[in-house]
Amino acid sequence: MNDNIASIFGYCGLINIGFMMFWFIAVLIARKTIIKMHSTLFAIDETQIIPIHYQLMGMFKLINVLFFITPWIVLTYIIPA
Repeated sequence: MNDNIASIFGYCGLINIGFMMFWFIAVLIARKTIIKMHSTLFAIDETQIIPIHYQLMGMFKLINVLFFITPWIVLTYIIPA
């Protein structure tokens, strides 16, 4: 039972890490397009958009570690089945 739940947490963590890497690379490559799109959609100053993205990436990483990576480590290594 713990193996199934641990594998689910592991895969969810990997999917989230992949999404975060895609997001980071998209911000690096398409910076001007992202700034233009978000400044039009949300009426945010153009100088604030990239720092907001990096803050959101940090929160996303923290949530991923707290809710997926930590339970996977606990179920895999600390409480072995």
